[in-house]
Amino acid sequence: MLTIRKKPLSYFDNFDSIFDNLLNNNLKSKGAINYYYKENEKFLSIEMAIPGINKKDIKLTYSNGYLNIKNSPKEKESSIWNQSFNENIKIGKNIDSKKINAKFQNGIMFIEIPKKIQKITETVIDIK
Repeated sequence: MLTIRKKPLSYFDNFDSIFDNLLNNNLKSKGAINYYYKENEKFLSIEMAIPGINKKDIKLTYSNGYLNIKNSPKEKESSIWNQSFNENIKIGKNIDSKKINAKFQNGIMFIEIPKKIQKITETVIDIK
């Protein structure tokens, strides 16, 4: 059977918007986890959708510019929705690691990472 389309090139109508979404979206994908990354002058914010995970099975650490998120469910609790993973996200070293705040609510991990405030100082140099 032959199908005739009224607009045979309509497949390409939204072609530009595909690239706009890919290039301008802060949604990242690394390994097993997708996460949303947002940054301003004071904070880095990361949101991760990790449904089916128990908060007690998640270990969150920071070391040498990398945030590590690890899930290690017990064997009897493991399922298709609760898999083991170990992800590293590069966030840099210009942060205050003692004030990282994380919250896990309704299958979403919210991580707020404060940046260190850098003072820009100017030194006057005598010319001889």
